[in-house]
Amino acid sequence: MQVMYPTAVQHGFTGQPWELFAPAVSLEFGCRVLAADLKWATGHTKQAVAAYNTGRGNWTSVTGAAYASSVMARYDRIVAGR
Repeated sequence: MQVMYPTAVQHGFTGQPWELFAPAVSLEFGCRVLAADLKWATGHTKQAVAAYNTGRGNWTSVTGAAYASSVMARYDRIVAGR
């Protein structure tokens, strides 16, 4: 998962920007951001995924919608075992 430095700081990150390239750190803060977005979107997964990609203020954008559709399609394939 990729997280922008300012976003990570908003979610409690106190390290240096380059530390976000470490997989464990990136995954931890990516999950924190996504969890906060899921709470914000009151459990609407597609909306939360779009917000993760484009920011909460832009989640309805074409970019956010396309990203969310792509992620949800992959998720559906995983759940279906394909």
